[in-house]
Order: sequence, then structure tokens, then C-alpha cells
Amino acid sequence: MNDIITEIKHSGITNNIKKVYHLGKGGFSDCYLIQTKEKSYVLKFRRDKETWRLEREFGLLSIKEIVENNLAPTIYEFDKSCKKFKYPYLLEEYVQGKHPKKTEITPWFLKTMAKEYKELHSVTCSTTEKPDMKRIDSIIHWSKEHFAEFKKHRKRIGKLQMENLILFYSELLEICRENDEILKRKTYNFVQCDPSKENIFIMKNGNIKLIDWDFAGYHIFERDLLLFCDTYNLNQTQEKAFLKYYGINPDVKFMKKFYILKLLFFAGDINWLLSQKDKKHKKIENISRKCLKIVKALKTRLIYTP
Repeated sequence: MNDIITEIKHSGITNNIKKVYHLGKGGFSDCYLIQTKEKSYVLKFRRDKETWRLEREFGLLSIKEIVENNLAPTIYEFDKSCKKFKYPYLLEEYVQGKHPKKTEITPWFLKTMAKEYKELHSVTCSTTEKPDMKRIDSIIHWSKEHFAEFKKHRKRIGKLQMENLILFYSELLEICRENDEILKRKTYNFVQCDPSKENIFIMKNGNIKLIDWDFAGYHIFERDLLLFCDTYNLNQTQEKAFLKYYGINPDVKFMKKFYILKLLFFAGDINWLLSQKDKKHKKIENISRKCLKIVKALKTRLIYTP
């Protein structure tokens, strides 16, 4: 690590470099803080050299509306040549502020995040990636994909957990079959898809800025809203308030769609956990319990009336 810090200091990537710190390490990326006399920057390396991912992030965060509304860090430079460093990189704005505390979810935070998402989702496109489009157009197709993935790992789990998950996937298939086109649309929204507290900065001026756009792209706006509600474990009152701040009437029709989408994303979470060498049995159990609770509410019409 000291070698790369020395390399950055002498790279000439920006003038008057005073200090370089290692900020953090993700699955495939490393981020370094560069402090100069004038300002600070973040240098993000992609260790697997998949330049298309950084190029995609650069393209998305250069969209006019994203830049004008100051929704994401400013990107100053993108280089995939690997001439200056052995990895492709992005040089971007260093964002400072406080992270929200999950135990202190205030009406102000819910309202401000709803406004942030509303602005972000106003950036739209008529197409998205083909696999996602197929899933959105037909949720039975999406649920069958999840079930096929689950069957690859089913022998690696205990009998009781197996019974609960088989029950969940069979119920999910039935619900999706009955509501196959519930997510279908002609326009897709720009979404960020990673609302962890480390990725949300509350600035001194009271604005909010999101970082870490690795999973960003065009999808359905409900995806961001759902992930936010789940990440912060919002209760029903908070969840409905957040949706209202966004501009949604959380009526029977919308909540039906919202909770079916939750099931689809929870199914994806379960499959990802099952695919890991060190399986998180307790996490899988907690998610499957949530899923069966939602299924029961859907089937007993506590969330919606078909």
C-alpha cells in the first residue's frame, strides 16, 4: 500500500499534492484521498481492470441533469489507459459530511432523502439492460430465475431451512403468476441502488449527497425506495411517510406492487447468501421469515385486495 501511495504522490495526477491516504477497499475497488493545497480528491482504482465498469460510472455521472442538480460527486478525470497507474481510475470530488444514524431516522431525513431520490429519478430512459427489461416486463420470468438459482444451492442447507425456503419460493411463483405484468412500464428511471449509511453524506448546508455509484443505472424507481426502506428498517408509519414525501400515495394498489417487489429482491438476497462459502444462516433465516410474513399479508389481503 505504501508503494501505491508513493506512486500517487509522484504521478502528477494533480498539482501540489500534500498528503495521500487510503480511504477504503471495496469488492473490486480501492479509494485514496488526495489532499492538495487547494482542495481534496478521491482517486478510485478498479483492481480487476474491468474498465467498462468505470467507463459506465463515468458516463452515468456525467449526465447533464446529474451534474446540474449536484446529485453525485463531480468526476474530474477518467483514465483506462493504465499508463499512469497499473489500474484504470476515476478522479472525483471528495465529499465530506456526516453519515445518518440508523437509530435516528427523523422526518427531516426521510423528507430530504425522498426529495433527493425524486430528483434522481427524474432522469429517465426508454430502455434498460435486456435482462432487467425482461424481468420487469414479466415477474414470473424473474421469479423462475430466482427459483432456478435457489435449486443450485438447496442441498447445502438444513432440512427446516429448506422447508421454509421451498414454501417461500412456491408462494412467490404463485404470486408472480397472478400479477405477471405489475411492474411493466415504458420508461425507466436513473437509480443509485446502494443506500447504506456509508454512502449517504449529510452536508453542512443540510443537503444530501450520495456516493458509490457502482450499481447505478436505469431501472424502476421503486427499487431505490424499497432498498432505502429495508436498509433503514423503517416501520410502516415511517415507510408510508417516506413514500408520501416522495409524492406517492401509498394506497392498496401501490403497496401491493411494492411488497411483491420486496419479495423478488429478498429472493435475490437469499440466493446470494446461499452462494457464499461462509453461508450466513441466521441472515437467510431472518430474510425468509420476513418473506413469509409478507406472503401471508398478501394472501390474507392485509396489504392489498386483489
